[in-house]
Amino acid sequence: MTAETTITTPLPAGATAQAVVENLHNHELYIKTTCPQLISQKHVSGTPGPDQPCVYEITDKRPV
Repeated sequence: MTAETTITTPLPAGATAQAVVENLHNHELYIKTTCPQLISQKHVSGTPGPDQPCVYEITDKRPV
């Protein structure tokens, strides 16, 4: 079963849209930010890049 998560985070004052998008394209940073209780991650396919699809398997601990 696939889970869908929506994350809402206020941006700090002075953050530019370009800086936010660049950070979202940094897969390592994005995974660590959205999975604070990361257990494991595995790059499955694709070449990480702004216009390239890329698949990861992520396991993290969710609060009960």
